[in-house]
Amino acid sequence: TTEIYTLSLHDALPICCLPTLATIKGKDVTQLAVTEDRLMAFAPARIGKLIPDSGPLSGGTRINIEGDGFFEAPRIKVSLDMSAAVGELDDDQGGDVGIYGRVATMELVRLPEAQQRVLGVPKLEDANDAGGKNSHECTLILTEGDSAKSLAVAGLSVVGRDKYGVFPLKGKVLNVRDANFKQVTGNMEIQNLLKICGLDIKRDYDSVRGLRYGSIMLMTDQDHDGSHIKGLLINLVHHWWPSLCKMNGFLKEFVTPIVKVWKQGKRDSDRNSEKCFFTQTEYEKWKRAHNNGQGWKSKYYKGLGTSTAQEAKKYFADLEQHELSFRWHDDEDGEAIDLAFNKKRADDRKEWINRYEEGSHVDHNQSQLSYYDFVNKELVQFAKYDTSRSVPSVVDGLKPGQRKVLFCAFKKNNLKNDIKVAQFVGFISEKSAYHHGEVSLENTIINLAQDFVGSNNVNLLMPSGQFGTRLQGGKDHAASRYIFTRLSMATRLMFHQEDDKVLNYLDEEGQSIEPKWYCPIVPTVLVNGADGIGTGWSTFVPNYNPRDIIRNIRSLLRGGKMQEMSPWYKGFTGTIKENEKEPGKFEVTGVIKKTNDTTLEITEIGRASCRERV
Repeated sequence: TTEIYTLSLHDALPICCLPTLATIKGKDVTQLAVTEDRLMAFAPARIGKLIPDSGPLSGGTRINIEGDGFFEAPRIKVSLDMSAAVGELDDDQGGDVGIYGRVATMELVRLPEAQQRVLGVPKLEDANDAGGKNSHECTLILTEGDSAKSLAVAGLSVVGRDKYGVFPLKGKVLNVRDANFKQVTGNMEIQNLLKICGLDIKRDYDSVRGLRYGSIMLMTDQDHDGSHIKGLLINLVHHWWPSLCKMNGFLKEFVTPIVKVWKQGKRDSDRNSEKCFFTQTEYEKWKRAHNNGQGWKSKYYKGLGTSTAQEAKKYFADLEQHELSFRWHDDEDGEAIDLAFNKKRADDRKEWINRYEEGSHVDHNQSQLSYYDFVNKELVQFAKYDTSRSVPSVVDGLKPGQRKVLFCAFKKNNLKNDIKVAQFVGFISEKSAYHHGEVSLENTIINLAQDFVGSNNVNLLMPSGQFGTRLQGGKDHAASRYIFTRLSMATRLMFHQEDDKVLNYLDEEGQSIEPKWYCPIVPTVLVNGADGIGTGWSTFVPNYNPRDIIRNIRSLLRGGKMQEMSPWYKGFTGTIKENEKEPGKFEVTGVIKKTNDTTLEITEIGRASCRERV
């Protein structure tokens, strides 16, 4: 409720007695020109208790402002009768100097926290009406990163800043469904969202009135990770405020094209018969119906940063075409959200991914989208992609990122000479359509070249420089601009060049890239092991001795019987034995030697793998 303190004063009151009554629309109160007999002043302040002196105030008497528990940014309304003499008042304590006049009334209005001005949130572009009487009409646009924010801010020049605010997110939001109190309170991203929207975790809302924003619009890239970010934000709102999810239109998404095609005009800037596609599936369907796109120019918009400011203005000028409101249909919607984000339902997610029919996608021609359809037609595609990206193929033991590195090493004349890792990253991005961060790719290259105990039994790349040590699991490697690598001699022996022509190569944006999988002559998934956690599935395969593997393959080819193998790590001097009590598990033992009565010498630790999971 709004708390109003009204003081009727009869004598002069110096304005400077109000702490931090320094700004009215960014200007000092003392610098405002008085053009009328009465001056109405509105200013932010930090106020405790207002304790006026007893009785009528005499000239220059101050209002004492005391007490703890200051609150931020209330609105103060001071009505001064400027018909009286106006002058300056010097503070004997060495404080402020300000104008003063005869005060008719002074009101201190403490607004509810949700309606106060938000301070201290970096990069927030707050709507002008947010926190005011029309806040329920305001929309907060949450963008994926700063580049997407620039796109949204460019669009505000079309729709205006009164009803729209913009705030950029830093990556992916925390999954709050299974997070503890410390994780939530320590997450600045979530705390900023609560502050900006005026939301309270402990409150159940039956209306958006009282909030700083009446709706939230999610503006992410049109790729799979963008779908995941939208899902995480939906999960956050549904977990804490299911009633807000049930209000149709409280959550929206801003969709942008993933592909544009057009007929080239006389000038480079001319785009005739331009068509936009919001999903890759729709684009592929169109290509098949139009002679594989022959005679058409195309451009992929995987990230929002690809769009120009001019294109952003076009998007916002046709907002109805790009705005898709989320609609609550029934309890199936809540069940779908829980399925996707409840950590205890990993087995259900396996069935969920397997049920997905290739080619199913969200219809962006409609104005509303149910949460059920979003989860089962869009978010499931991220889950499937995440699993393929995180869990290596059993055929070649490689993840897509590692396969791109190997493909480009073969493409660059089998990478016979040293190349700086940082330069190799650029070559891979160009030749294999790599769409993720450079740091991730640098780490992939470094991991393939590491040869310390517990890393690779056969490193596919050669380390030339400091590529990390066993002490910190390889994390102590030098920066990519200082280290070099090349293809290992053993790599082409395992991945025969003669096989390259029969592999099934993928196509990305019209560019032929790495194959679906390579086919090495020995199972590298056993040679160097495998480790990954996807959606619904995870895997861990320890390293095995290449000689044991080759011996078993030869025996199998000759119709003989294969022998049991135990994990083996090159350079490890301890022992790895099968656990008698738990079949399928192994015990790793280090080496310790007693040199005298008071000294023990440890020459090997009981951990063979740098992945810390044997």
